[in-house]
Formats: sequence, structure tokens, C-alpha cells
Amino acid sequence: MKYNTRFKMDVAFEVVQTNQSVAEVAKKYGIHPSTVYRWKRDILEPFINALNEGFMAKIQRPNK
Repeated sequence: MKYNTRFKMDVAFEVVQTNQSVAEVAKKYGIHPSTVYRWKRDILEPFINALNEGFMAKIQRPNK
């Protein structure tokens, strides 16, 4: 089954925003846990990298 991007985002963020495990969220939606892990990684990793890059740029910039 093909899932749209919005659904994948909602599932990934549900894992992050709740105290539920990936397995619990996967079971709720009838999806294999490895699929939810992959969506979580693929969707959240770019945001984390961007935040890290911004943070590193900020601390490497000399104070004026």
C-alpha cells in the first residue's frame, strides 16, 4: 500500500510527540514497525541536520 506524505509525517510525529513506542503506533495503524522507523528517520533527519548546522554556524561565528 502506498501512503501519502502527510500520513507518513503524522505517524512519524505521533511517535515523537507521545509516549507511545514505534511498535505501539505501528500497531495502531496496521503498519510494520520498521516502516514507521524509516518514515521517522527520513522525515525528521533533515530537520535535525538543519538545526545542527544552524547551531554549529552560530557557535563558530565570532562575537562582534
